[in-house]
Amino acid sequence: MEEPLGSSLPSKSEGISLESSAQWPPCLKPPPSPYSVDSRLLSSMSSNRRIKEVWHLSDLQAPTDAVGFTKFWRWWNSVVDNLKRQPHWRRRASSAATILWGLWCERNARIFEQTTSTSESVITSAQSLITEYHLHHPP
Repeated sequence: MEEPLGSSLPSKSEGISLESSAQWPPCLKPPPSPYSVDSRLLSSMSSNRRIKEVWHLSDLQAPTDAVGFTKFWRWWNSVVDNLKRQPHWRRRASSAATILWGLWCERNARIFEQTTSTSESVITSAQSLITEYHLHHPP
């Protein structure tokens, strides 16, 4: 029987410090803070032209500027707080999340499949996904 993934990794109960990166395989070491997932996401939200263009085309009326945020969830909470001031905010928040998912999928296709898509197609795909969801899950 195969061992579960990570079962041979050191644990704190064995007296090995989890903070010490020397014991961890390189692929499992946490990234240095300037390259953390939060900092990369927030940096992209503030500086990536494609993300800003898609966000603008979506007509969400929520800021993409993530300057001053250190955690992605805090930025997301500010977006939702902004959307709560608008009519149908729950639907708009689900649109925002779906658009972010579409941007992630577009990024992966560009990197791993060497394909590109337009900003409009990212929005159209997100809107189709949202429409299909609401067809099967009425309010």
